[in-house]
Amino acid sequence: MITRRFSPTLTGLASVLTMLVFILSACTGGSAPASSASGSNSGPGPAPISNAGGTTSGSASTPVSSASGNGSCTNPFLPVVAGASWSYSLTGAVAMTVKQSIPSVSAGGFTKQELYQLNGSDDITQTGQWKCDQGALTDTNPLSSDYGYPKANTTYLLTAMVGPSLPASAKPGSSWSQTYKVLITSTVTSSAGTATNITDENVSESCNVIGMESVTVAAGTFNALHVTCNTSTSAQITSTSQSVLSVYTDQADEWYAANVGLVKSNDQGTINNVATSPSVLELTAYKI
Repeated sequence: MITRRFSPTLTGLASVLTMLVFILSACTGGSAPASSASGSNSGPGPAPISNAGGTTSGSASTPVSSASGNGSCTNPFLPVVAGASWSYSLTGAVAMTVKQSIPSVSAGGFTKQELYQLNGSDDITQTGQWKCDQGALTDTNPLSSDYGYPKANTTYLLTAMVGPSLPASAKPGSSWSQTYKVLITSTVTSSAGTATNITDENVSESCNVIGMESVTVAAGTFNALHVTCNTSTSAQITSTSQSVLSVYTDQADEWYAANVGLVKSNDQGTINNVATSPSVLELTAYKI
């Protein structure tokens, strides 16, 4: 769903961000800042049950279409509206702010941006293109969700993809899945010469809809759809001298509110059967 891969080719902050970005891959998108937590939440429908102050505004309604009237982008998990923005707090191995936005919407898709703020010197912005097909939404460049930030002298090639990132409809008991393959080639130059590393990555994700639940976060209380997702990533890394297989898994509980999008996510992953630190993503503000 939104993101849950851990790249063996990255270290330090990049490795941490990769796992965290994975929490965010299938959800919402950040260059335009979301409103602050103290600001007002605005949107086309009465999704919140109540705001942070407790004012009742009704139950969740059906998601709206994009601002351009593109019905093919109407989706229960993500309101596709040009200018929409979200702000999240992320806690776990590190604490950071994640801001996402949809700068533009076209006839068959939209652009999504994500801004990761650990501190002023480590801010990272990523941009991806999504495709709309009768309500189903597909991230056409999931590479931006797999890696903390672009690497110099590295190329990423999506070689196969089956299934949408987000389905056109959802109800308790329904499920969906997505698989894709990525070929990553990195060239590293050192005093010893130039070496090429090739990573063949296979990602498989399956999600199940549990039901509607009340969820309270900094942005308010929402009647949200509870979804569980399991993701498995195998990465065969081949260098001049060796070939290594690494396997990464992730289990996520996610909650989505109509006309709002993702409001909360709890993630727990493993790297070669060793558990990583759990992470929690919570919505602090949004503007639709």
